Amino acid sequence: MTNDLAAARISTSLRVAILDQQRVFADALVYRLENEADIKVVWSSADSTQAAAAIVEYQPHVVILDAELSEGRAFDVATELRRQLAEARLLFLTKTASDTLIDQALRLNADGILSRDEPLQQLILGIRRAATGERVFSKAINARIDFDQSRRRFHLRIDPPTKKLTDRQLEILRYLARGDTVKSVAHKLLVSPKSIDNQKLQIMSKLGVRDKVRLALYAVREGLITP
Repeated sequence: MTNDLAAARISTSLRVAILDQQRVFADALVYRLENEADIKVVWSSADSTQAAAAIVEYQPHVVILDAELSEGRAFDVATELRRQLAEARLLFLTKTASDTLIDQALRLNADGILSRDEPLQQLILGIRRAATGERVFSKAINARIDFDQSRRRFHLRIDPPTKKLTDRQLEILRYLARGDTVKSVAHKLLVSPKSIDNQKLQIMSKLGVRDKVRLALYAVREGLITP
């Protein structure tokens, strides 16, 4: 009977997963969330390696992602979660909130972008609101975005430099800028190397760069990846 009651309690809890390299902050957030009677942190890590697969296994309702993970990996994880765990709410935490960072999060139809400077109680409120389907943004971020009624999506008021790239091209650019080969990217995205090579040429043409080194420099300069 005890086990049945425990299972029932867990099943009705709001399940949260956290991917955050700022471990002092993450540990404080986990501790605070675990003191909420109806919230259960089912997974927490600083390691983005295989993070999407691990998160999917735990089937969280809300996933909190450190938007400033090195090399833009938060957005790779988020992209994979949108493919495999479409019902999960994605919340990004950020300190700097560059236009490129916000644009990438909004392209992934983020359910929220919150500042680390928010009090923990406000972050918990944001998690609860996102879980109910509400979009939540910190005030400074909300002032920089608009809602497109026709597309039913948020977007930056001022177009970022990466506006000319498609969502898929942004994903490919992040991989290439980190040093992945065309063959490696093709394997990860389950497409042919020729397809990735064609996309690479389109990306370079749109950005006006001529080789992979300049492509990587562009990605770093515009904040698509961090060293």
